[in-house]
Amino acid sequence: MLRFSRALFAVTLLICGSLASGCIFNDDSGADGYVASQRIPSMPVENATPSGDNPSYVLRPMDILSFEMYMQQDMKGLYTVTATGDLVGMPLVGSVHVGGLSLQAVREKITERYREFYKNPQVSLFIYKYAERKVYVNGFVMRAGPVVIPPEEKMTLSKAIAWAGGIQPRGKRSGVTITRPTPEGDLVFKIDVDKIEEGKAPDFDLQENDRIYVEDSKF
Repeated sequence: MLRFSRALFAVTLLICGSLASGCIFNDDSGADGYVASQRIPSMPVENATPSGDNPSYVLRPMDILSFEMYMQQDMKGLYTVTATGDLVGMPLVGSVHVGGLSLQAVREKITERYREFYKNPQVSLFIYKYAERKVYVNGFVMRAGPVVIPPEEKMTLSKAIAWAGGIQPRGKRSGVTITRPTPEGDLVFKIDVDKIEEGKAPDFDLQENDRIYVEDSKF
């Protein structure tokens, strides 16, 4: 009986050891009471976006840039482009104007500024998070509301309407109105969507904050 108990105890230890080595436990519990079996570090969504090296993309307010200088541990950080197009509070150089420039142009500009302090500065610079850009689609479409413009891409009228689920059957396709706010006042365009789809007219390039309205064809 004693030998059986010792054998059973040894088998129990062996099983417990196998379980302990094969599983990672933590005490994090969700609101529903379930306990997670393993904590997996999450990568920020913004790091999965393009780096901004598309030469046609220019920096805009609220873009967040990641800056680092090679072999200089204290020379790194995240910097947000201000409403005036500046990076403020950068080490040693202070403010750098970047609005309307490509990422490569800004990288060269910052590198040149640091030549005042370092013989051969090696600057790493990429877009950590893009400023969100939107257009607004309303009227007789399937899903009215804002449409986010993907980073480093253009948004056209046909794409925006597609994101909105398309035009309703009673929507007026021949006279879609686009209102574009400018400092001098609103610009208004009337676009025939049918001609675009038939290849008889080029697609219309939208800009941030454009408002698209599809009228009722009954009127």
